[in-house]
Amino acid sequence: MPAASQPSADWGKLGFDGDPVPGCPEVLRRIVDDFTYLRDLAWSVSQGLDAFVASASSGGFEGATAAGWLCTPERARGCI
Repeated sequence: MPAASQPSADWGKLGFDGDPVPGCPEVLRRIVDDFTYLRDLAWSVSQGLDAFVASASSGGFEGATAAGWLCTPERARGCI
């Protein structure tokens, strides 16, 4: 059995010809961190837009712009 610090060169057992994720583990960790940040930011934006739409739905925000903001994916075809 190879030592823990030595990666196995037999990727064929997993259906790969070589290492499917070559590179420095620290660089890969930073990429994962960046995508985690983007996921969290997208969630925050989504929550803000949901709150905006909810407040607009109660009135006071009308017209074509409001109609565009209030479109849901299910109704998007009729809003375009």
